[in-house]
Amino acid sequence: MEEQLAGYVSGLYEEHYAGLFRHLILSGSTAAEADDLIQEGFLRLFRHLGSGHPVDNPRWWLVKVMHNLRIDDIRKRKREFALDQPS
Repeated sequence: MEEQLAGYVSGLYEEHYAGLFRHLILSGSTAAEADDLIQEGFLRLFRHLGSGHPVDNPRWWLVKVMHNLRIDDIRKRKREFALDQPS
């Protein structure tokens, strides 16, 4: 079962990587950040599907998760920047 899931997610990765990468770059991510966010997004998809939760539209699910991960990353950087500034 897990091998089937891994194969399914791997196929989705090959099918959607370029579009997700482009989306993240256009939203302001660097190439390295985009790769990290995509890796995290697909890991979350694997875990989500592995726990028995269905995903009707994997592309849309991934775009939504990547968008949320990007927002979380921006918020984290803002907090880190604010902590680095002298009071």
